[in-house]
Amino acid sequence: MSQTKEIEFKNLLTPAEANRVLAVYPFTHSFKQTNVYYDTKEKRLKKQFLGLRIRLFATSAEQTLKVPLTKSQHSLTEITDTLTLAQAKGLWSAETILTPSQVATKLNALQINPKELLVIGHATTIRRQSQLTAGLLVLDQTIYPDTTSDYELELEVTQSNTSAFHDILVKQNIQKRPVQNKIIRALRHQ
Repeated sequence: MSQTKEIEFKNLLTPAEANRVLAVYPFTHSFKQTNVYYDTKEKRLKKQFLGLRIRLFATSAEQTLKVPLTKSQHSLTEITDTLTLAQAKGLWSAETILTPSQVATKLNALQINPKELLVIGHATTIRRQSQLTAGLLVLDQTIYPDTTSDYELELEVTQSNTSAFHDILVKQNIQKRPVQNKIIRALRHQ
């Protein structure tokens, strides 16, 4: 289990902008991950601005609850439990999460019963990462079940510093665009 504070800045990209960014920064090899998103029938997580997913990698998996630290979209706490790939596939199929777990404990503390959770959507992301002085630069191409895809650029930093992300956008001539989180985007494209 881990609990980390995350500060991130995001922007949606056009395919041409994604290709420009890919050509300029020293990204590591891409890897694939599938995110499975959860909420209750009454959308209790959404109402509390929480995000819950199980993420499946090639040989491992994890479940993560994202809890906002402030009203800002940029700061949140991530509570993550490690899963085996087999556990994650079974949990996805059963439309549940691992209990007991740190994620389940936090949900209970927030008055959300983990037994009321259900799968609300999923998406597969091809991710590339580049470690910069300013932070971790992430380029995602997300493919949704209806075959729609989009590109997102993200800068994960340790201290809130909007200028570093702004500088990247300006240098690459990228228009600032508002970003809805992947759960919302995935729900539109199931």
